[in-house]
Amino acid sequence: MDEHTGTGEQDEPVEDGSTEASAEARLTGLLLQVRSDVRLGIAGDPGTMLRQRLSDAGFDVDDEGFERLLTEVTR
Repeated sequence: MDEHTGTGEQDEPVEDGSTEASAEARLTGLLLQVRSDVRLGIAGDPGTMLRQRLSDAGFDVDDEGFERLLTEVTR
């Protein structure tokens, strides 16, 4: 059972320091993960995956910013 929610489900990272990362560090890690998934063929559509991961992580990115990030992960 999870000590934080009591539900047996993990609803947050459990590594020490994982909740202390800056927004920039979290975004960098997210982009590295998406880039890796794209290169491994795990991402059916890189744009859809990137949008979902950004949303899941709480990042609100405008269309111009999204296109820049998408270019970064697909180059």
